[in-house]
Parts: sequence; C-alpha cells; structure tokens
Amino acid sequence: MFRATGTGFAATFLAAASAAALEGPQEVSLSSGFMPDPHPITLEAGGPQRASDLISSAREVGGARMGEAGDQRCRGHVSEEPGVRLDYTSGSLPLIVTNAADFDTTLVMRAPDGTWYCDDDSGDGLDAQLMLESPESGVYQIWPGAYSRMNTGRETTLLISELTANRTGYGEAARSRDESANGQAAGGAAPQDTLELSGGFLPDPAVVTVFAGGSARPGDIMGGAQPGEAGDQRCHGHLDRAPDLRLTFEAGRLPLTVTASSVADTTLIMRAPDGTWYCDDDSGDGLDAQLELESPESGEYDIWVGTFSRARAGEDAFLSISEIGRFEDAGSGVRDSGDDDDDDFWGNFFDAWGDREGTDSDGEAFVLDSGLPAHGGVIRASLTSLVSHQQSVSTTIRNDHRLRAQLEDVSLGEAGDQRCRGHVGAAPAAQVHISGRPGDADIVIFTAEAAFDTTMAIMAPDGTWYCDDDSGRGALARLELNDPLTGAYAVWVGAYTSANEGREAHLRVAAH
Repeated sequence: MFRATGTGFAATFLAAASAAALEGPQEVSLSSGFMPDPHPITLEAGGPQRASDLISSAREVGGARMGEAGDQRCRGHVSEEPGVRLDYTSGSLPLIVTNAADFDTTLVMRAPDGTWYCDDDSGDGLDAQLMLESPESGVYQIWPGAYSRMNTGRETTLLISELTANRTGYGEAARSRDESANGQAAGGAAPQDTLELSGGFLPDPAVVTVFAGGSARPGDIMGGAQPGEAGDQRCHGHLDRAPDLRLTFEAGRLPLTVTASSVADTTLIMRAPDGTWYCDDDSGDGLDAQLELESPESGEYDIWVGTFSRARAGEDAFLSISEIGRFEDAGSGVRDSGDDDDDDFWGNFFDAWGDREGTDSDGEAFVLDSGLPAHGGVIRASLTSLVSHQQSVSTTIRNDHRLRAQLEDVSLGEAGDQRCRGHVGAAPAAQVHISGRPGDADIVIFTAEAAFDTTMAIMAPDGTWYCDDDSGRGALARLELNDPLTGAYAVWVGAYTSANEGREAHLRVAAH
C-alpha cells in the first residue's frame, strides 16, 4: 500500500531488492515427465527495474527477439537477475510456466535460443503464464515479476508444468481473489495498487505510476450503469478488468481531482464510495482524462486508467490525485497560482520545508561535478535511434545539495521553466552521450519520471546549463532542447522535497 507520508516503503523496497540480488537465481533441473507436476518453486516476486527496461537493455546489448507466447505484454517490475534458472530436458509435451500469487503477477522468460517471452494475465485471474508448445532443451532464465512495485519482495510460487495450464490445487488457500473474497472491485478483480490519503495531504499531487489500458471495455466494468455528473461523461477506451488503484480517501473541504496522463490518449472510469460511476475521456490537458468532484465523500474510490486505442494498451501512465485543482498550463506546476513571480506561496512553503530539514543554504560552494561517475548509469545513443526508440536509465534520489543554491549565479539556456529547484547529489544521475549529425533530429527530450515531484538540471556539451521543475505532466520535470548538440550531457535528477531521498526515479530520453 502506498501512503502519503513516511519513507518506510522506500527502505523496505530497497532492502527486499538487495536481498533478492544477493541470493541469486535458484537452480532447478527437470526432465520431461517429471513428478510431481506441477513442480512448485517458492521465491520473491518483483524487483527494482521494469520488465520493459529489461527487454530494452537486452535489445541494446545484442538484440531481443520476442517470441509468440502469452499475451506478450512486458509489464511490471522484476529483479536484475533471473529468479530461476531452469535446466530443462524436453520431450513431446509443452512447457507451462505460471507465476501464481495472491496479487497481480507478471513473467519474463529467456529461452535457450535467446528468444524472450513476456506475459501479464494469461493465467488464472491475475496470474502470469507462458506456454511453449514445442519447447527446446536447455537453460531457461525466468523472472517472476509483480505488476505493482509495491508487491516487490512478496512471496510467489512459480509452477513448472507439462500437463496443466491452471493452478487448481496449488495456492488456493492463499488466493484472495476468489468469489467470496473481501476487497473485490466491481469489475471482478482486486485492485492493482492501493493508496490512502486524507484531506490536506502532501505532496499534492500524489502520483502513482500505472500501466494504462487492457482488454476490457467500459461496459464490462460498469455493466449498465450510467455515469454521474463529472468530467465529459464519455465512457470510452480499453481497460484492465482490475482497477489500477483503490484510493481510500478521508475528505476535507477541498475538491478531489483525478488525472490520467500519458503519451497515449487516456480515459478514466471511477467508482465512488456511494456506488456512483464517473467517466472521462478528454477533460484534462490535451488528450488526458480528468475527473473533478467538487464535494467528494470519504471512503474507497476504485479507479481504472484506460487507453482510447487498444493498440496503446500497456503504455506508462501517471495517475495524479490532487485537491489543488486542475491546471490549464502543465508547465505551471502544482504549486503555482498562474503568475510569474520568482516564488509563490507553495514554492515558499516547500523551500521553507527544505531549509527546516537542514539542507544547504544559499551561497554554498559549487560542487556539481559532471566528471564524477553517474550513479544511475550511462546512455549512449544516436539522434536517429532516439527518434525511433527512447532510452531510459533508473536512478535513486540524492538530497545532498539544493539546485537553487548551486545554480543561482549561472546563466541558463532557454528551455523548460528555468526553475532550479529540488535536491540532488554532487554526481550526475546519468551521462547521456548522443552521436549523429546536425539535422538528424529537431529536438531531444529529457523527462524525469517518478511517483513524486521531480526536478532536473542538465549541462549540455557546450557547457550551457538548463533547469526545470514542472514542465512535464503533473509534477514531472521535462526539458526539450531544440537543435540538439552531439556530445555528452550530464543530467541531474532531483526531488522537490528532501523527504524523497533514496526513492527510485527514471530518466527517459527521446528525440523528434
């Protein structure tokens, strides 16, 4: 469960990820005809990286050929190393691998010939499952994933079978999604993630990363219910049967605004505590879906994030929960009142919070050093490759220095909102080496993505500095550099408040 306060989850998540990494993969050897069937393997699900990033990394190293099995959706979070190495001697039967747990699981598998396979929901309920009709002999590397990062470290059972494509008789006592289970959503499945908020929560907005879209239609979720009066009341798109988020909300005196932002055209369905359904397609910025309840009630809200086009299902999306309201200018950020003053009320509030926590005072020595090793990693790509395929690297937030104190005397390049805010470390989060020729791309886009308010600073190859706080969707930092130079870009990814130290963020780089 994600809560609005405290850093306990970050510590727990990192500890679980570290423990899994130290243990290494379980070695299992099976020959066709093995007994018992299925063969169960108990281990921890999830990990620090996205399944999609694992596949992207494989493509960069030596190519990643995707096989036709399962639903081919590379979703969720997995460990850096496989959880299981299965040395399998095949016969005439199929090979069936199921990731069975009482939460939504995913699967990534690399076959002996180097083919990669992914699945999200081909098994029972929300179990991931892969079936190879004619498996080859050799070593299969298997990553048991968790759809929600919040479930990293939880116990799951990997079932290896040649006979059955369901898990009847295994784990039924642990399954909480049966017909009599409590917490079942109206759509027929338990929520992917949960969040608890009370009126006046901070930071605002609270942002949860989800995978948008699915195979269900609004009618499958809502039945014949008609939407209430909020948003544009257009029940469109494709959704997962399970809610992406269950929000337990203790209402205050402010309205409740829910926004789904993505590169894809998003849609929203929400079921309020009193059973009223709400729908929206395009009430937010651009093609973002947004619902605003003027007088929200306290209780549980089930929220589905859809994509207008089924072809865009599986895109990353940011589900933002706010009491401050909707923002016509995405670049104005969640703390601005619409003017161009250097510091508005919310900016002063959060800056004071940072000062109270003992962070740097203005006028400190300049310590940002592009020559230090990037703690998140290195991206090497050409302009043309960035046009066709974005690159990403994961990093953790450092709070050693305040960007405003570091760059207050630096002349900034014209990009983003030019607000040097938040907290970073002395070393860059990433080094991005871009090659190519002038004209290969018109613009390079750097985005700092996380489930909290991010900031960013970049030193370009010519020494020009750029800063941004909130030019991306919601409260995310985004810098678009026109007529991009080739060479090395040092990128610092920060968090607006120092309370987010140690939390995970992702730098994504693309070009147009």
